[in-house]
Amino acid sequence: MCGRFEIDPDIFDLKILTGKTGLSLQYKTGEIFPSDTALVLQGNGQIAFGASMIWGFPKWDGKGVIFNARSETAHEKPMFRFPLKQHRVAVPTTGFYEWKTGNSRKKSKYLFTHPSENILWLAGIAAPFGHKWHFTILTTGANDSMAPYHSRMPVLLQQNELDEWINGKDFSCLLERTPHRLSAREILS
Repeated sequence: MCGRFEIDPDIFDLKILTGKTGLSLQYKTGEIFPSDTALVLQGNGQIAFGASMIWGFPKWDGKGVIFNARSETAHEKPMFRFPLKQHRVAVPTTGFYEWKTGNSRKKSKYLFTHPSENILWLAGIAAPFGHKWHFTILTTGANDSMAPYHSRMPVLLQQNELDEWINGKDFSCLLERTPHRLSAREILS
């Protein structure tokens, strides 16, 4: 579920976000894969600012990364418990990808986007591993627009919810609601 997402570098709102830091952030654009460095919005308790982090928490055996965490159980898991309490991030995307197998057994790739906004915000959590910060995306049960493609989807945030998610104390209501509808578009290869 949500094993790839997209960042369009020409989106004006992303340029504003990265410009606020005063830093030259290094992150990948286009199609983002687990282990890529991506743009996230993080906080310091008062303001939110852009940062670049690696997508995926390293697995304990050093083989691969954990790029998604179930929002329903993240507070119970040792790897996710502290980041959920202390290091919540929002991941700005143009959209995320999912694949669906059709009648011919061929997988079709779909891009899911916000129907009326340029940025689709995904809820995430972050933690340091070694000297680098990593993030993972929280998932929830699929809503009716996503269910035909997959049983799970990212936890979605509205722009007016970003501060509460990143810096707030009572963020659990954002994890417990049904995400808003998405638009799906098949990507032809």
